[in-house]
Amino acid sequence: MDKNDKSIFNYIVEFNVTSKVGEEYLPMIEDIVKMVMLQFFIQLMLFVRNPYEHSVFDSHFLEIIIYLVLALCVYWLLFKRLVKLT
Repeated sequence: MDKNDKSIFNYIVEFNVTSKVGEEYLPMIEDIVKMVMLQFFIQLMLFVRNPYEHSVFDSHFLEIIIYLVLALCVYWLLFKRLVKLT
């Protein structure tokens, strides 16, 4: 953790992703992790509400995760590089 970090939160685990990929891809990776976490939490809440209708890791859930990751990659790797919004 950086000494100049004034955050009140402490990190439990820190991954050095920029050693494997460029720093320009860090927002894309953060978005992918964010969307996977959101989808997992939604699926977990659906399972808690009605376990007979929803399971935690069914094929539909995995299919949605794949589509979300693909859509985010298309956005960050194609759309964001081709179109500039001002």
